[in-house]
Amino acid sequence: MFQAMDGRAESGAMIMVAAALLYVATRMAVYALARPDGSDPGRGALGQWLPIAATTTVAILSRRADIAVAVIFGTSVACLSLVLGSAMYLTPMQSPPVSRKVWPFVLPAALLPMMAGFSAHLTWWHALMLLALGGAILAVWRESAEVAEEPSSPRRPQSGFKRAMALAAIAIACIGAHFAVSGAIAANSSPRFGSTATLAATVLSALLVLPTLGTASAVAQRGNPGLAVSALVGTVLLNLCLLLPIAILLWYPLSTTPARLANFRDFKLPWESTHALPYDVMAWRIETVIVVVLGFGLIPASMGRLKIGRLESVLLVTGYGVYVVLMAVFGLQMI
Repeated sequence: MFQAMDGRAESGAMIMVAAALLYVATRMAVYALARPDGSDPGRGALGQWLPIAATTTVAILSRRADIAVAVIFGTSVACLSLVLGSAMYLTPMQSPPVSRKVWPFVLPAALLPMMAGFSAHLTWWHALMLLALGGAILAVWRESAEVAEEPSSPRRPQSGFKRAMALAAIAIACIGAHFAVSGAIAANSSPRFGSTATLAATVLSALLVLPTLGTASAVAQRGNPGLAVSALVGTVLLNLCLLLPIAILLWYPLSTTPARLANFRDFKLPWESTHALPYDVMAWRIETVIVVVLGFGLIPASMGRLKIGRLESVLLVTGYGVYVVLMAVFGLQMI
């Protein structure tokens, strides 16, 4: 019993350290890359995404595909429900920004993994399809940025201090990601926590988007709620169209032992479907479906037919609570 208590205490301590480090890393990255008023949502999305990318990469290098997939989709759900709903409740969006043109792309970016989930694996050609979609989205995003209004606070030339801060944020995010993944793996020793994927999808994902909640709320209260939504959408698109393909392609060589790679005749073996990234059934049935539903909701919002007011914000936050309960119940059944 005491050994179990020590394991849970160690896991909790590592997750708490990870939460602090990832929070600092996210705030540093956003400060170094983006404007305070959020008028460059692409850079804001990149700053919010860096700790998520670090955690997913560490999980893949640790050969924990369940954690990586759960973090990618769990943070996407949290961004489009918990964070978006909380920020829009404080400052309802009156008029959408020019960058709303990319909002509908969340739907096809989520539909591709959902269709691939029937095989229970994500292959290299799924990764190429997502990267191709990401290239198309990037072209639309850049076009939207060119016709956007002048920012209220012009960007100053990138200073050496901010470059150093961005590099420090990446380093801190990597350290925090190591503690986060290690804590999630250690917590798996206790059935009270449910499966590791459940912990990653709920606890780790919530910790990763916690600083994003503060950033989005600050941007919205500065009078730019639409730009806050664009930054959140950008983070989700980076998850689905860049981070997920990277995880898929990294998994292939990691799933093959060096001994087999040393044999030239087995060179093609790593790219067979048997070495594809496992797609956890819980992520497919719950998280991916929720991202698809949220992507549907962004289409009328991007067309100006739906304003995200306080009622919609309450529904989004409540929906996130339902998602957490579903993940917990499903996770306990998977033990």
